[in-house]
Amino acid sequence: MRRMQRIMYENQILTRELDTLRKEIEKPEAQSDLNSKQLMVLSEEKDYELDSVRTLIRGMSIGDNVQLQTEVNQLHKELDEKDYELDSVRTLNQTLIDKEHQSNRDLQEARKVLIEALDDSGNKRHNRANIGIKRMGELNAKPFRDACNQKFSPSEQETKFAELCSLWQKQIQNSEWYPFENIAINNNLHEVINEDDEKLKELKDEWGQEVYDAVTSALLEINKYNGSGRYPVPELWNFREERQASLKEVMQYVVQKWNALKNKRRR
Repeated sequence: MRRMQRIMYENQILTRELDTLRKEIEKPEAQSDLNSKQLMVLSEEKDYELDSVRTLIRGMSIGDNVQLQTEVNQLHKELDEKDYELDSVRTLNQTLIDKEHQSNRDLQEARKVLIEALDDSGNKRHNRANIGIKRMGELNAKPFRDACNQKFSPSEQETKFAELCSLWQKQIQNSEWYPFENIAINNNLHEVINEDDEKLKELKDEWGQEVYDAVTSALLEINKYNGSGRYPVPELWNFREERQASLKEVMQYVVQKWNALKNKRRR
């Protein structure tokens, strides 16, 4: 009877855990809260618990006790139901994962189309628009121009500026140069600029903090957006807030421009 009570207790725990798992995975935010690896671990735990209960049931000696036989049969039935429920949870999670992947593909395709459209319209970094295209990994030339204006005569400034920008853009795109290091932040590894890198130290000593900041910013961008190719790539950008623009912001901007153009044509 003690073993029977234990089985019934474990069965109740399984029921509660499966209900909790189902409620979690059915939440709208389940795609970000539960990934396939997490569900696999949970499923393996539930499978192990179900097998443990079955082993206990098989090991029981019930003899001619009709009531005990009835209760064991009922437990078998409930365990089969738990198997079915667990399979349903797995199926639901896989459906959510597939939908998430499709949504991500659709979003990436939409961003690509908007980037191409805005890029063709000339709405780039130098324009005054809050929303536009920024080439991630491309140097901000202003600190270089300012430094050259201070260091060289007017007749040399333009040539030295062009040479310096070209040199450091090539350095940024050089895949053999890797001035990064990994540090742990909140138990997660993050790639940051290695401040002990010799090239960067020489750059800072010779050209100053602003030029150094321009180069390290471009390095971080190219490492994040195209670390394998190491060449600048276009991205939708919110210039007012200096961050990647959301699709909603870009669409609002496009609609605003379209309405302005439509009103202009009417006039």
